[in-house]
Amino acid sequence: GTTSNADGFFSLTLEAGNDVYLNISRKYFGTDGFRGEANKVLTADHAYKIGRYLGWYYNQNHRGRIIIGKDTRRSSYMFEYALVAGITASGADAFLLHITTTPSVAYVVRDLSG
Repeated sequence: GTTSNADGFFSLTLEAGNDVYLNISRKYFGTDGFRGEANKVLTADHAYKIGRYLGWYYNQNHRGRIIIGKDTRRSSYMFEYALVAGITASGADAFLLHITTTPSVAYVVRDLSG
């Protein structure tokens, strides 16, 4: 499951049986996305496993739909496609907004939800 504490640390754990093993206990998520130095703190493998978890989690009661936006950093491309690979491997749908602002992602989520 997922947990977070008052310091903003995020823990994501998948148990045996979900065929993905991930235990992240560092501050990877900021107010508007992943945080950490690419290929040192955060890798494509982390993004793939997070995508697997998100796809599994949002696919439990209905077909999961996950929207992804990115900024212009080179590493964003790596993380975007690794997330998509994990999400779709879990049976959920990934919608790519590509390079966009954080508020536009929030707008699309609200618009599609209601």
